[in-house]
Amino acid sequence: MKIVFFDVKNYEKSYFEKNLDFKNNEILFFNEPLLQACGLSDEVLSAEILSVTAFSRLSAEVLEKFKNLKLVTTRSVGFSHIDRKYCENRGIEIAITPHYGDNTVAEFAFALLLNLIRKVHFAISEIKYGGDDGKYEGVELFGKTIGIIGVGSIGMQSVRIAHGFGMKILCNDLFKNTYIEQKYHADFVGIETLCQNSDFISLHAPYTEQNYHLFDEKLFGMMKPNSYLINTARGELIDTKALYKALTEGKIKGAALDVVECEELFNPVNSYLDSAENNCSECLKKTLINHLLASLDNVIVTPHIAYNTTEAAERILQMTVQNIREFTNRDKLTNSLENQQR
Repeated sequence: MKIVFFDVKNYEKSYFEKNLDFKNNEILFFNEPLLQACGLSDEVLSAEILSVTAFSRLSAEVLEKFKNLKLVTTRSVGFSHIDRKYCENRGIEIAITPHYGDNTVAEFAFALLLNLIRKVHFAISEIKYGGDDGKYEGVELFGKTIGIIGVGSIGMQSVRIAHGFGMKILCNDLFKNTYIEQKYHADFVGIETLCQNSDFISLHAPYTEQNYHLFDEKLFGMMKPNSYLINTARGELIDTKALYKALTEGKIKGAALDVVECEELFNPVNSYLDSAENNCSECLKKTLINHLLASLDNVIVTPHIAYNTTEAAERILQMTVQNIREFTNRDKLTNSLENQQR
């Protein structure tokens, strides 16, 4: 099999070299994400298996260049960066790495939240210059209300952590979870009710066509003026322009974002601006707003690292190797997207 990895870090390459069959497979590694197919050699385009991360963009235009492609195994839970419909039409299987970071991402969401409301990052950056204690006055989590959007595996871990902080918990999901209601005294409510009553809102929903720009000007207008928004899910859940407007007009107090729209341009911006495929005016506008957001004192932006712990990375690598072995051995794919969504 011809297997090509994109967006590979050194520790990943070392792991794959130790745990994959190089005798019976031809395996290539690239440090960069896969954003466009032009310029790739025929050797790469003949791949039968692609392994990517969420930083790659596997559109139909990119995928159609890989004429022999049979499997895409993404080193992520999310798959919005892959044109699923095209893969289905072509018979290309998709495998993911489920549940590798349920508690990992939930913990990071609270790390962002605590950092933001206690102004830790602000204090650290100014400590060498001295400062006024009044700048660093924060708020507490205990007794406050948190709204959690999306109560899947990661959202459930967020509920558990919020309960430990002594918070009141509001949940919004397509399905009500009676276990969460009873064990953590959480209430399942509509999204408008959640926005109107939450001091903090944390996003953990998958990105779909239906919830694109879920948080728009209307929802921001319903939030409390002293509320905070945390996003460790997908950037497309938030209308970037509407968020910037809400923050600069004082409709909400602050935001912490591990994901943003068009993040393949935003981080690192200088790596992709010359790419004709990604140089669309809409994405460039959003990238500009992302930089404006990052410059605000009441905003934290991190480069999509909520998943990034030693333990989670190990689980991702193990499942990726499992996905490839099962496929090359013609076994049933345990982590196929189809199986995971049943």
